[in-house]
Amino acid sequence: MRARFVVVGAVVVMVTAGCGGGGPGAEFSNYTSERLTVTIEGTDEVLDVEPSSDVTLDRSGCAGTGVVVTKQDGTVVAAFDGKTCARTAVAVRGDWSVLVSGELRERAPATP
Repeated sequence: MRARFVVVGAVVVMVTAGCGGGGPGAEFSNYTSERLTVTIEGTDEVLDVEPSSDVTLDRSGCAGTGVVVTKQDGTVVAAFDGKTCARTAVAVRGDWSVLVSGELRERAPATP
């Protein structure tokens, strides 16, 4: 399996080919001191990830059309397009850099 690494600002993205079968479910890790909210777009899944903790989305197969990670004040930390699968992992580090693996790809910023 090949992996591709892309560095964009403070976001580090690792995209791995393939979807599903990687583990028990998608994992979202929060290494910051703030509570984060993860929204799986295209589904009704909204996950609260407490500081210094992980949450696993226990769902078989792939779901959704994207992932948005926000702070409690609504500030978007990261936004990605793509399906959320068992191999998906999103980690927000203490310096607010984001590591992503799976089918997700960084969302282009909106233009005014």
